[in-house]
Amino acid sequence: MSLSKKGANNPLYGKQHKEETKTLMSKLKIGSTHSNETKNLISKALGDETYLYKIIKSNTNTEDNTNNMILSFQNDNQFENINISQDNNKFSLIGKFNSLRKVGKYFGISHSTVARYLKSGTLYQEIYKISRSLLN
Repeated sequence: MSLSKKGANNPLYGKQHKEETKTLMSKLKIGSTHSNETKNLISKALGDETYLYKIIKSNTNTEDNTNNMILSFQNDNQFENINISQDNNKFSLIGKFNSLRKVGKYFGISHSTVARYLKSGTLYQEIYKISRSLLN
């Protein structure tokens, strides 16, 4: 159906709204906002889940030679256990975000900076790891 209404077949093709119509549409939108629940649903639909981890400095004098740890975190009012390790670094899950923009707001940086760290795989401020998936 959308293909049949493209280009010259669209009723508004080649036409523009009058200024008074634009003003009326603008006035109708003033004061209307999405609820927080709706905003979260939109973020979830448009964005990808992003996980934020903090590196844990391990004590080299410990007798525990494992690179794994069990971490519990709260996700939508349910606790989940996650086994986390990466090379010799241990990471603690800070949170799960609906989008890169929310991670950026958490740190007070732009989402493009977050995307750069995600793509490169480097640690932000040499402490934080940003990932699209849970670390195993």
